[in-house]
Amino acid sequence: MTDLKIRDGVVLLHIHNVYLVVSDKEARKSCPYMREINDTAAMLWKLLEQGCGFEEIVDRMMKEYDVAERSLLEEDLRTYIREMKQNGYLTEV
Repeated sequence: MTDLKIRDGVVLLHIHNVYLVVSDKEARKSCPYMREINDTAAMLWKLLEQGCGFEEIVDRMMKEYDVAERSLLEEDLRTYIREMKQNGYLTEV
């Protein structure tokens, strides 16, 4: 998997125990204005903000969530990342 980047103008907000991915006016040309995401997706987002690559994200999430089977986590992450790319929130570097 190539390195990922959060689209410029898209930010993660945490409001009243809800995580939202929100895009500014310029980013809305490429992705929806807002999307609610769960805690796991928010962790992925935070790791992307830190510049982590896919392998590091998998390693850290395996530890955080005590995942036993790496291949299942990788498959789930690839599926979610593909969806976020299709929606325009993520791009490839």
